[in-house]
Parts: sequence; C-alpha cells; structure tokens
Amino acid sequence: STALVIPTYNRRAYVMEAVESVLGGDLVPRVIVVDDGSTDGTADALRRRFGAAIEVVEQDNAERGAARNRGVATSEAELIFFLDADDLVLSHHVAQLVDLAQANPAAQLFHTPFEVTDEVGSPTGRGGGLSGRYDREAFLMGRVQIPPSVLAIRRACFDGIGGFDPSRELAGSEDWLLVAEALRLGSSVCAASPSVRMRKHEGNSMGNARSMEASMLLAHGLHFDSADEGDAKLTARLRSRSRAILLVNAASTWFASGDAAEARRCLRAAVQEWPGVIADARVPSTFLKTVFGVERVDQIKGWLGY
Repeated sequence: STALVIPTYNRRAYVMEAVESVLGGDLVPRVIVVDDGSTDGTADALRRRFGAAIEVVEQDNAERGAARNRGVATSEAELIFFLDADDLVLSHHVAQLVDLAQANPAAQLFHTPFEVTDEVGSPTGRGGGLSGRYDREAFLMGRVQIPPSVLAIRRACFDGIGGFDPSRELAGSEDWLLVAEALRLGSSVCAASPSVRMRKHEGNSMGNARSMEASMLLAHGLHFDSADEGDAKLTARLRSRSRAILLVNAASTWFASGDAAEARRCLRAAVQEWPGVIADARVPSTFLKTVFGVERVDQIKGWLGY
C-alpha cells in the first residue's frame, strides 16, 4: 500500500496543481494533504475541488517536519511518498518508485532525478542523480540529492528513525537529516527517469541564506552526534568532509542572495574544514564570481571554451 503526504502552508494555488498532478498519475496513492495552519483558505478550497479523492488534515502551524509526520501517522501505508506543495509529479512517478521498491527489497529509500523549473514552470535545470544505488557516504558528500519531493521511504524505516525532526530550528533541513539517518539502515535506489518538477520561486525556504546555513549545520551536527559509528576514523573523515560540502552549498545560497562577502566567508570555512574541497568545481567558480562578478567570469569561461 502507498500514501503520499503533501504539507502546505499558504500555498493555495500551488498545492491545487500538486494534488492534480498526483491524481493524474498512472498509479494513484492515498493522498494526504496536511494544512499547516494556512490563513488563505487552503483546506476549504482543497475539499471543494477534490472531495473524497484526497484527505485533508488541518493543524496549527508547526513547520513541515511536524506536518509530514502528522500525514504519515494518518496512514498505515507500507511505502510513503512526499511532495512539497509547490512541486509537481509526472504521471509515472509513483509507479516507477513502487517498481524500484519491489525490485530492491533490501533498500530503504527510493528516489528519482528531478527537473527544476521557474515559477511559471519553464525548465531551468536538472538534479538528483544517475540511476543506481547510493549509500550514506555518497549522500553526505553531495554526490546525490534526495529532496523530499523525489523520495519514497519504507514505513518500517521511517518509524525506526522516528520520522522527521519537528524542531523549528531545523526548518528546511529536516529532510536532509531524515535521509542521512535512513541511510544508516540501508541504501537508496535512484530511478532512471526524472518524474518530479521542482519549482523555484521567491517563497522557497532555500532563498533565506542565513536560516538555511544555520539549519543545515545544525542537522549535520545532530546526525553525527546521534549514534556511535563504530569506526572512529571513518566518522571523523565523513564529518569534516561532509560539513565542508554543506558550507560550499551555503556559499552558493549566499551568492545567489546577493551577498558576496558571506559567500566568501563560507568558502573560507569550507576549505579550513577540509582543504580537499577545493577540488569541488563549485568552489573556484563561486569564489571568482564573488570577486569579479558573474558576467566577467562567464566571459572568461567563454574564452577558455567552458
């Protein structure tokens, strides 16, 4: 059995499209929308449009982690999907991850590559990973992206790690922590075909560079403090290197927000944490952009044939 949980807060127009995309799929799971204290009439609008085709659960605002946990608790499904209210799934999304789960009984997580679009749905990029199996180290080192909208997780694994951490301080990074914890228990398998469209717009939590940096570093610390890894050398290596990767991500977010000084600060911290991070292609590119500006760096890349 399958269930798909959509947390939403004042995303009335977007969540309508999200639900429609799920209901139009080749395989339709039980759809549970958790209205996390919206003030824009979201719950009533959902009930009017979709009726008994979905279940709408209302709660006082408690952030997405708590909302997702509430949705999971409403169902007894063995395979749980998640979708953010501003994202969309393609028709084969649920079916292809169900097939992956059946074909890989030892894996705990299943995910798909994704397309990135702008606010109106025009494609701007792609992310996720190549098809195949990924372990915890690959995730921590940034070799694969597994945001909640592309994720399906076995119920036993979700319950075993206690679901999403509902702390408000972790808002925006509770999904990273859940995946990292789940990958202690088993691998994740990525599908071959992108089946999610992730929409980037001004309201995305990733747009707040300061809060995202703080929550990601908090999630990282909680993950490494939560259990004895057994191999102290491996733990120390992964802890330092994965923290450096998160600082590089933070630098990119700061740069995108227009604060070059904060971006350089994060890059310096990343290199101090793990000098080898300089080999990450984003490091020199982001640093040069903060110094010379995007147009000048792009011009130089053009001269060099990149």
